[in-house]
Amino acid sequence: MVRISKESRTSPRIGSASRRFGFLGAIVSTGFFLALIQGAFAQSTEEILEWQQEEFHASPQSASWWEWDAATGDWFGGRSGIENKGISFFGGYTFSFQKWTNLAGPTGSSAVYSGLLDFGVNVDLEALTGWKGASVQTTWLWIDGNTVTEGLNENFLISSDIAGFNTFRMLELWFQQEWLNGALSLRAGQFAADGEFIRSEYAALFLARSFGWPTTLSTNLPGGGPALPMGTLAVRLKVQPSEWFSLLFAGFQGNVFDQYINPHGFRWELNGQNGFFFLNEAQFHWHLPSSRFPGQFKTGMWMQTGQLADPLAMPTQSGNYGWYFLVDQKIYEEANSEENSPQGVGWFARVSFVPQDRTVAGFDFTSGLTGTGLIPTRDHDTMGLAFAYVQASSAAQRQPILKQSYGKGQPLGWEWTYQAFLTPWLIVQPDVQFLLSPDSSLSFDNAFAFGGSVSIRF
Repeated sequence: MVRISKESRTSPRIGSASRRFGFLGAIVSTGFFLALIQGAFAQSTEEILEWQQEEFHASPQSASWWEWDAATGDWFGGRSGIENKGISFFGGYTFSFQKWTNLAGPTGSSAVYSGLLDFGVNVDLEALTGWKGASVQTTWLWIDGNTVTEGLNENFLISSDIAGFNTFRMLELWFQQEWLNGALSLRAGQFAADGEFIRSEYAALFLARSFGWPTTLSTNLPGGGPALPMGTLAVRLKVQPSEWFSLLFAGFQGNVFDQYINPHGFRWELNGQNGFFFLNEAQFHWHLPSSRFPGQFKTGMWMQTGQLADPLAMPTQSGNYGWYFLVDQKIYEEANSEENSPQGVGWFARVSFVPQDRTVAGFDFTSGLTGTGLIPTRDHDTMGLAFAYVQASSAAQRQPILKQSYGKGQPLGWEWTYQAFLTPWLIVQPDVQFLLSPDSSLSFDNAFAFGGSVSIRF
């Protein structure tokens, strides 16, 4: 806790080659998955919101159900026992509901739901076999439901981060080797970029996809780029010479393909036409014990190679590129709070740029505030208010074909949300979103949405 396009489409016919890849990939991955577990029990080790949930202490099986770390408990010691051997399961289901209304717009209102089941296993090969610094992981998704943002508002700003093409797919299957106590690591296999790159801790609270994977990438990369729920073949190198500084370099298959073309995540095509997608990021951290107000700064550049379909409806384009900057900063902490406590107020901001001559969204800016433990007795709950601004590129504003779908494009979106931890494994999150001037074509007016999500970790 995914740019997802064409959410409303029914599944078209998939080519025979894609079916062969999907069938073969499913067999290989399923066999690998079963070989790893070999009858083992599971342990929930999801990373989503880990920086908050770490404050909850492990609860024994004998404790009240509401105090368990996972909805299915420790399985009478089975989970913790197999985790000690290096095998950790994670899984959960998130349900999101939204009611959208176009204020004075011709499309009226609509209500939809989105559902995401995610599960997988991480194997620490050092604990299991003694292979120092090695690990493997696989993650699978089942997506159902829909999002109405594009259909109702024809907007850059997608309202849900879990909606997508309804299918069962593999997100990731990778092997990772670390050296020098984690100062150097190499990951290879299939995975998504947004798990490590361009990632803000504070922005992860919000439900709108615009606060995750930048709009400048989701609208301009083929298939939306390698972001949840679309993983692809990739290799990543991480160098962390010190506690406060790290460098990440990654190369991905250049075209992940639209979700309805690559429905199960096994369309692997490495060639010059599809090209490659490269990401480079420098990270500066002051998440140190001596820092009362921890934070981080990230800056990076991406490059797309190959001859690809142009998002401006031209035949092809030769490559693309862009830059981004991101900052997370804690700005307030209660005077009597414990050291490294998540309670307090944090601020985030991100800006990204791309060339104006070959892109749809040319500029993207997001910013917001989050507060944890602001309400007495609710130490783990988090409230947030944020906005996202996207500007269409100068080339897109000159394209008549896009004026009906994205207008001349200077939408501004606001989101307020409140994340309530009812138990360590049950999260309820009411949410309100408001879009100002979804486009400038007079076809659509301001839009308002209310709803929220419920997440259960197994």
